[in-house]
Amino acid sequence: PPPQAARKRGCAAHSTSRKLHAPLEGLLEAARVRRPPVRAAPIDVQSILKNDAYRAQFETLLLERSGTLDIKPGIPEVQADEVALGHALGNLIVTAVKHNTNPDPRVTVRAGSQDDTMTEIIIEDNGKGFPEDVVQRFSKIRSGRPTTLKGGFGLVVAHRAVQRMRGEMSLERAET
Repeated sequence: PPPQAARKRGCAAHSTSRKLHAPLEGLLEAARVRRPPVRAAPIDVQSILKNDAYRAQFETLLLERSGTLDIKPGIPEVQADEVALGHALGNLIVTAVKHNTNPDPRVTVRAGSQDDTMTEIIIEDNGKGFPEDVVQRFSKIRSGRPTTLKGGFGLVVAHRAVQRMRGEMSLERAET
């Protein structure tokens, strides 16, 4: 074949490879966080969000989108698996930035309610909120019902990580 035809096929293969990379990475990450919790210990949520290893999940996206992350003071230590918590928080922040249509996406992490057995960590953004179909698919995932996967790996990974820590995760739409 002429060199141009070979180059065109090469570009198509490279393009296809790039398109498949993200979903495969999502599946691999979802599989990794399915393991049962191994080391629950008191974890400082703020230090997880400032740790380079976990921050790498969302730092580039924040820079590309001119986004900001605001970590409010007063988030208490939680009894958690550090790796699972890092994956959950990172994936939720990525989801909040990635699907935010504002030119300057802002994500806030803050403490919610807490009692002797549970601490609520709230991640909110200045976007329009998830489309209703995403909320419905997440509801099916939470209840263990089958659903089609049309992306949404970040939510699946976060949900499984929270389950590993014997926690609960909910998804709420913004009031518009």
